Amino acid sequence: AGKPVAYAFWHGRMFTLLAAFGVGGPEAVLISQSSDGDFITLIARGLGFRHFIRGAHGRGGAVAGKRLLATLA
Repeated sequence: AGKPVAYAFWHGRMFTLLAAFGVGGPEAVLISQSSDGDFITLIARGLGFRHFIRGAHGRGGAVAGKRLLATLA
């Protein structure tokens, strides 16, 4: 109802969710900084997403989390 929403899911489910939202979906997509994340970013870009926040638990997670919260605010 007009409130910010965050969806969380594992890599294996990401393509289905990205395809379901398509262009006009989430404001930003949080994707890990791994090589898998590089591939997922390419796919998401091809689906029309333009805003990505890259980070993971061990690499840039704190900064990514803050950026994600700022995006939801």
